[in-house]
Amino acid sequence: MQTSRTSNYHIFDAERAGMNAKVSKKSGHYIGKLRHDKGKPVGCCSRNYYASVEGKWSGGTESDPAVETCPHCLNIGGTEARCGFVGDHNYDLPPNAVGGIIPTVTQGCYKPEADITFESVLTAHHVMRHKYRLPAGLSGDLVLIQWHYVTGNSCKDVGDDTYNWPDGFYPGNPPTCSQPLPEDGRGVPEQFWNWAELKISNNCDGPKVTSTSTTTTSSTS
Repeated sequence: MQTSRTSNYHIFDAERAGMNAKVSKKSGHYIGKLRHDKGKPVGCCSRNYYASVEGKWSGGTESDPAVETCPHCLNIGGTEARCGFVGDHNYDLPPNAVGGIIPTVTQGCYKPEADITFESVLTAHHVMRHKYRLPAGLSGDLVLIQWHYVTGNSCKDVGDDTYNWPDGFYPGNPPTCSQPLPEDGRGVPEQFWNWAELKISNNCDGPKVTSTSTTTTSSTS
């Protein structure tokens, strides 16, 4: 039986804040990893990638994630699972190794308004990094960063025709995507969702944040 998990989450939606940077629009999948330009690293990555690295097939505890064998496959999300969904793993409620929900473990600590770099591993064609500045006023012991990637191999999304593509990165001339895009990722274009749990604070020397109850949310854009 699953237990619930709780925390006062500040939800920083990367897409709404302009963080869904235009990248090569060929088919690809995202695995979220963090590179720490500023701040103290205390972990590695998005929930699904953490499960692929630290997951336990056997001998695990409630604090160990269930193994994720396809961390790059979270192409269902949005209204169905804001943190991404693959197989029977809904990362809104990331499973632990014994059938419950893994306690929250923050994956990094950054100073408010710091420049931070996200490393994206797109398993088809590309590896890249994105640097962003945390929004003014965003802080908290537990901050969720959402990465939402819209592919462009099946259709062109809004803005693709006017974006200043680097040489060799123009996606060609697929049809224009129907709007609005599928909010749960079911249909075209293919979309991917990932989340990482961070601490945004002027004090990055404290212990990791952990939690074991129901998520509450407040949006920050």
